[in-house]
Amino acid sequence: MIAKVALIFLAALSVVLLILYSGLRHRSRLARRRRQGRKVGWGKIPLSSIYEISPHFERNERGPLASTEVRHIANDNTPGGVSDYESWILCNLAKRAKSIFEFGTATGKTTYLLGANSPTETTVYTLTLALTEHASYQHASGDARGDFANAIKESKFDQFVYSGTTIARKVVQLYGDSKTFPYHTYYDCMDLIFIDGSHARSYIESDSKNALAMLRAGGYILWHDYRGPDVTPGVFEALNLLSDNMPLIQIRGTCLVLYQKPLDA
Repeated sequence: MIAKVALIFLAALSVVLLILYSGLRHRSRLARRRRQGRKVGWGKIPLSSIYEISPHFERNERGPLASTEVRHIANDNTPGGVSDYESWILCNLAKRAKSIFEFGTATGKTTYLLGANSPTETTVYTLTLALTEHASYQHASGDARGDFANAIKESKFDQFVYSGTTIARKVVQLYGDSKTFPYHTYYDCMDLIFIDGSHARSYIESDSKNALAMLRAGGYILWHDYRGPDVTPGVFEALNLLSDNMPLIQIRGTCLVLYQKPLDA
């Protein structure tokens, strides 16, 4: 009798341990996916290597070629910053851009790098809320609750990384709410546009609409922070919807989504 009870107990214990082990593995996979961001793929936007997307990126068995070298500043916990790999991609695309527009200046680090790696005659336009304009932020129904606070936090600077450098002469600092800013003078003028302002869905939709109007044929738009529904739901939802009507690609190993306007558009 005792042996039978012991066997039942061991069998039950094995089942419990198996359930616990499966649960731990599942949580570990989820945690790994969160750490990796979109490296493993989120949503429905196709995932491709930058080497498959653009002919300007080349590598061999030793890694990226020397032709992809850029001027760079490391992301050492930079507020609102992009990863070093993402920065390398942006800087290489900037090499061939004569006009660049950035939604969301934040610290101005990416602004500096876009200016530092672009041709001498390039102009970098970058837009942020001024410190006195925070009350003009337009939170919409359906926007995630934390997006307002993050947008305000990243627009608290009145001096930027590019300030006082030789790159400052290439930068046109613009101030205003990106939903109401007058873009008409920039229509069909931009070779490269980087969208990294408010992550609220209503702002991503508005910024995307304005970016498409500003983009010239052959130019690129890149959106930052496509990280999935649990991290940046506004970006995730807006870009998934946009992908129904245009060919978006997420760059493997990053949370960047890219669109290139056809040359015959």
